[in-house]
Amino acid sequence: MELTLSRAGRAVDNYWFRRHEVAYLAARPWVRGATVLDLAGEGYGADILARVAREVIVDRDLPDHGIDAVVSLQNLPDVAECARVLRPAGTLIVSTPTRPGGARELTELVEPHFRIDRLYGVRHRRRLRRLDLVAAQAASPPATWHPTLRREIARVTHRDFTFTEDDVDTSLDLFAIAIAQ
Repeated sequence: MELTLSRAGRAVDNYWFRRHEVAYLAARPWVRGATVLDLAGEGYGADILARVAREVIVDRDLPDHGIDAVVSLQNLPDVAECARVLRPAGTLIVSTPTRPGGARELTELVEPHFRIDRLYGVRHRRRLRRLDLVAAQAASPPATWHPTLRREIARVTHRDFTFTEDDVDTSLDLFAIAIAQ
């Protein structure tokens, strides 16, 4: 299945779009008033961050230590490069699908340049737990989906997800706040 995460233009992509969007919304408290580098660079996420940040940059050619926060959602960044562009004690915000190595794998990736300050797991709220949309979407191509599945995917919003610090290794995604060393 081809995913278009830059916008929720296709109803079949809505679940994945919302799962990405919720991470941008959760990043806002840590970027308030900051100069932010958004590594995803899709546009809609930068718009979400720009509502609270002083400035959001998507350019990768940056001088040393000029950025307050780097946001890298649903992809793992080059942590050495993030450390280079961040001011001392700058913030790295990372989300990634939970891998078999879980939080340990993410922690090992960001150290020694960063210290994990907060680590959350992204989970489905009750309605999505009942539907098991991830398995349903993966089971067949979108053209063959039952109308009920299409309708439920189209109804997903960022409010269908929650963040918890409990048992993060079994979550859908990891969401970490790390501080430059």
